[in-house]
Amino acid sequence: MNTAVQPDPACVAAFRGVEHYDDPAAVGSLVVEALDALGLPDDYVRPHDRVVLKPNWVKEHDERHPGPGQWEHVVTHPAVIEAVIRWVGTQLAGSGSITICDAPQTDSSFARLNEYCGLDAMIDRCRRDFPGTTIALLDLRPEEWHTVDGVTVSKTKLPGDPAGDTHVALNDASEFVGYHGNGKLFGASFNLAETNERHSGERHEYLLCRTPMDADVLINLPKLKTHKKVGVTCALKNLVGINANKNWLPHHTEGTPDQGGDQFPASTAKAKLEHSWMGRAKRVVNGRPLLSRLFVPLKKMGRLFFGDTQTVVRSGNWHGNDTCWRMVLDLNKCLFDFDGAGQPREKPLR
Repeated sequence: MNTAVQPDPACVAAFRGVEHYDDPAAVGSLVVEALDALGLPDDYVRPHDRVVLKPNWVKEHDERHPGPGQWEHVVTHPAVIEAVIRWVGTQLAGSGSITICDAPQTDSSFARLNEYCGLDAMIDRCRRDFPGTTIALLDLRPEEWHTVDGVTVSKTKLPGDPAGDTHVALNDASEFVGYHGNGKLFGASFNLAETNERHSGERHEYLLCRTPMDADVLINLPKLKTHKKVGVTCALKNLVGINANKNWLPHHTEGTPDQGGDQFPASTAKAKLEHSWMGRAKRVVNGRPLLSRLFVPLKKMGRLFFGDTQTVVRSGNWHGNDTCWRMVLDLNKCLFDFDGAGQPREKPLR
């Protein structure tokens, strides 16, 4: 990992052109113009390199408006991805590999995402045009969850990353060292014990997918949008999608602000009641799929009293979230400073 070929971190290239994705060739031209303007060295991507492209494939549609035709504003557009594949393929000169991968939200349908975005057809085109380069498409998730009204009722095992996992012990380099919310961290499921076991004192650990961790070059292809927990991070939060277990990722701290939490923005009686009630419910249904199904109608009743998530701020979805940004920075440290074996790199990843 040669830092001599790292571009100036202050170098940014921005171009304005087509306003829609109707013309993939025009979109591709803008991507190439931007890459050329960065002034990357000719050997930034070298023959025989293992290159990983990390798009944002969080969800196959806008959750407020499910169905086809509701994905362009949610995920990285395939026209952008294909343009970068072709740029990298040219640099690899008939060698090496390009892996396009992500671990979408656990309740997302990768099959529908593939269908809507035409990913298989895109991969086939690129394989024909770059026959000497191995081009692969991967869903990195170990599981896909089936949810009803936001409640997980079943889980399907997936192959996950064929290269396996990378266990990174960030420990005293973590942004969670000394954080007052340790012990009350909420991850990606109702299993709070697992999240807090991985983040306690100076023990701070992450389980990442090995394919991106083993890459010679990783090109981050985020969707430029605002996130409800961390705002606009550009490429930073996109690394959530290289994780093998998202429940090791603290997303918010349980409780109201006067309780030391950031789950809710205000310390109201209703927020405290919801925190108490939901806390008990999470502990009861955790690991019990049948009980989870019974929780669905209870959640609907709770919504009548506590309000809908589209109108009521909860789950750390506000500017005062003091948890999620720490996790995001930790993930970037893991990727740039640790290798596929979970050992410190001599030089940062390209």
